[in-house]
Amino acid sequence: MKHLNKIFILLSIITLIGINKIEAQNVIWAEDFTNGIPAAWMTMDNNGNNYDWVINDQSIVNDTSSPAGITNTTPIASGSGGNHMLLWGGEYNRLAGTNIDLDSYFQTSGIAITGQPSYTVNFQQKFKRCCANTGIEVNLVVSTDPTFATNVSTFDIVGGVATNVQSADPMNMSIDISSIVGGVTGIFYMRFHVAAGSTSYYWMIDDITVETCATNSNFTTIDNGNGNYSFVNTSSGNFYTYWNFGDGIISNLVNPNH
Repeated sequence: MKHLNKIFILLSIITLIGINKIEAQNVIWAEDFTNGIPAAWMTMDNNGNNYDWVINDQSIVNDTSSPAGITNTTPIASGSGGNHMLLWGGEYNRLAGTNIDLDSYFQTSGIAITGQPSYTVNFQQKFKRCCANTGIEVNLVVSTDPTFATNVSTFDIVGGVATNVQSADPMNMSIDISSIVGGVTGIFYMRFHVAAGSTSYYWMIDDITVETCATNSNFTTIDNGNGNYSFVNTSSGNFYTYWNFGDGIISNLVNPNH
């Protein structure tokens, strides 16, 4: 698992009236499944059929199998590539010879937070699902209780994608979870849960991060004349810099000129 502490994404914009203050985000936790499913995580099929989320890095094809399935697609085109989480309902039900409504999730270990007012969960996904048009429950579920019995919030991740239609590849998701963990100092947990209304096709998830607004990132500027500025990064801690000057030019230098 990659724990990326105090990573600051620094955004600066040159406008006609000057230079705006940067906006910063702090990635406090991340997982890209390079080393498989982390040991402290769990997967669960609530139907007891072993229809579980698994690690995958290959195309999934069963439309040429016997009996034939209905899947033929490439791995998710995520930023990190390679390993990702996969729930292949179409294959599970092809082998079973039936169509069982999926009720399966994977759950993270505890993620430490330190009382910031706002947190977002970002991830990339690729999916195609069938066959309900109502009563669809595919969610990011967040709780400060590892059993998810108390203090639980549920966030839809279908994002309006229609039944029998493939999502974008990847479909970039950003879920604001501040309503349940904002201001909390302690531990929280996440579940990615295909809970109701889906039997066939697949769901892939990769590159999950938890981010909060950074409070100790900043920069100063030096006017060099003739429209040229020096940007001096005064952020504290270990940071990653990404400067976007608003004119198509970006830089990863710590202290760029533009």
